[in-house]
Amino acid sequence: MKLYLLRHGKATAKGGATVDANRTLTPGGRKCTEETLQSVRKSCQPNLIGSSPLLRALETAEIASRVLKVRELPLSLDCLRPGTTPAAVVRWLRTRETSAILLVGHMPDLAILAAYLVSGTPSGGIALKKSGLCCIEMKGKARRGAGRLEWLVTPSLLGSIPEVQRHP
Repeated sequence: MKLYLLRHGKATAKGGATVDANRTLTPGGRKCTEETLQSVRKSCQPNLIGSSPLLRALETAEIASRVLKVRELPLSLDCLRPGTTPAAVVRWLRTRETSAILLVGHMPDLAILAAYLVSGTPSGGIALKKSGLCCIEMKGKARRGAGRLEWLVTPSLLGSIPEVQRHP
């Protein structure tokens, strides 16, 4: 199984009457997410997208669905809410019979999940920047310590490579 972990794009600021769960992507967050996904679309081909139910993650998942041409609508998953355990995500992954899944979520939860899948411990994970994406490959079903980090991209890395720069 290939598992892609995508951190949501830049969202509106916290504060005022804004409830954290209702924060939306900024125009720049939308653009950055789309550009990142356009750059990796040949290497990132999920059959299914799951997302945190928080609005900024769902908006990011919708962009991913459109750019990556995933037929099914993204699923809103409670196991991707901030603060849930990596074991809860693995339990959900084990119910799926697909070879490639993209999950959209938040930091530090995605880093904890990546560490849990790759090293078997929920610490020392990777740092995913906003609109950052990684690919973890696992033989067979998802399980603790069974993964291998295949690649990791950040918007700033993609922007520094001349072939993928969108705007000169």
